[in-house]
Amino acid sequence: MTHDCLAALKGGCHPFLRWQFACNGCWEKALHLHPRQPKMRECLRSWLEVAADDVAAELFFAGDAGELFLGLRFPPRKETQLFLAEVLIDLDLDVGSAEDSLAKTVAALRSISGLEELYLGEPAFMEIGVVNGWKSFGPLRFWQGGSPSPLESLHLALQQGGCFEGPFPLPLALEGGFSVPVPHWVGLPVSSSTADGYRLDGLLAEEAVASLLR
Repeated sequence: MTHDCLAALKGGCHPFLRWQFACNGCWEKALHLHPRQPKMRECLRSWLEVAADDVAAELFFAGDAGELFLGLRFPPRKETQLFLAEVLIDLDLDVGSAEDSLAKTVAALRSISGLEELYLGEPAFMEIGVVNGWKSFGPLRFWQGGSPSPLESLHLALQQGGCFEGPFPLPLALEGGFSVPVPHWVGLPVSSSTADGYRLDGLLAEEAVASLLR
C-alpha cells in the first residue's frame, strides 16, 4: 500500500484558517482570502485574469505547534487554474467545526481526476524556510528523495547553516515537496515564538521529518 504522507496528521482537529494564492512562488505578495470574506469569488477571478502562468495556492490550518499548510501548483492553462481555485474556495470548510478540515480538503482534492495521488509516497525533497518569506530569506534544502537518513541530513544542514539561527519576523516551516502528479507540498510548523521573533525549534523539525516519512 502506498504511504500516505499526511497519515500522521489525520485524526486530530485542524481548523481551517485561510487561502492564499501567489504567482512565480512570490508568497511575499500573495492574495489572501478568508472564510466568509465578501465578494471572494470575484476577487479571485480578477486576480487570476492578470496573474502569471505560474500560479499556486496554499491552504492554512491550525495545529498544536502552529499553523500548517497544503500547497499546490496549478497547470498553466487559465481555465484549469480557475477550476482548481474555485474548487478550493468552494470547499465547505467550517471554521468552527470539530471536523478535521485538513482531512476533508485532501479527500476533496484526491477526488479530482488526475490528482488522486496527491501526498502519497515519499517526498521528493524537504527544506526549511520562512512562511511567506521563502524567497526573501531563501530556503534550506537539506534532503533529496532517495538520499540517506533525512534526520541525519537535517542535523548536518543545521550545524553548517547558521543562516537559520534567527530570530525571524515570521514563523518557520519544514516543507515536504512532491513532483507528481503536479508540484505540491505540505508545510509543518517548526519554530517557537520568542520575545524577539521566531526561532527554529530543532525538536519540532525532527518531529516534522518523522511525520512525513512515518
